[in-house]
Amino acid sequence: VKEPDGSVRYEGSGYQPIIDFYQQLMDRIRTVTGVTEVTDTQVLPLLRNPVEATPEPFTIAGRSEKEQLVRIRPVATNFFSTMGVAILAGRHLEPTDRRGRPGVALVNEAFVRQHFAGETPVGKRLQFTLPDFQIGGRGYFFGERLSAGAEIVGVVSDIRFLTLSEPAVPNVYMSSDQMTTRLRVLAVKTGLDNPASLIPTIRREVGAIAPTLPVEFGVYADTITASIARQRLAMA
Repeated sequence: VKEPDGSVRYEGSGYQPIIDFYQQLMDRIRTVTGVTEVTDTQVLPLLRNPVEATPEPFTIAGRSEKEQLVRIRPVATNFFSTMGVAILAGRHLEPTDRRGRPGVALVNEAFVRQHFAGETPVGKRLQFTLPDFQIGGRGYFFGERLSAGAEIVGVVSDIRFLTLSEPAVPNVYMSSDQMTTRLRVLAVKTGLDNPASLIPTIRREVGAIAPTLPVEFGVYADTITASIARQRLAMA
């Protein structure tokens, strides 16, 4: 709420309604015949995402090193199992890693190589040095994160987000409940030969609870093909 003096006053329950909305939407999509699983994230690998995670400063608890930057990506707790990404150490994100609980995170192999060479990262703690995603912060209109840090609970395989030809860079993953953004991408998994046949039904499910929400659809296999179009043309 904007006050007469130009200041901003925040009301309500923060991003909890956004968490509830996406959970309700995914639960509805799971009931669609042919759907085997649904997950969500802020940025889907290789997709031309309208918003990419901005690198944030962080420190590692117990070290005297200067601040460094890393992309912190919110994902659903079933993101890695749905996308076929292996857990290499520790554990998955779990449904109990929710808003109001102590912050936890997974890191990728590239993060371990850069920051924990010869060490075990599980159990170490990351400290986020900017509270931009809390009420009053510059990033609050983009997303909300209540915790000022996170314990590393697992290590996952590298994911190449931009192109298949570029090496993976360090990434940190947090539960979408603990780091909530407004703009999301849902990934729907199916065993159907024609995944696009699900789009009209899923569109109706979205419209049933959010008729004015702008939504774009695509088949992920087409996204992968488009990401290597230049290389295929050169080979041809």
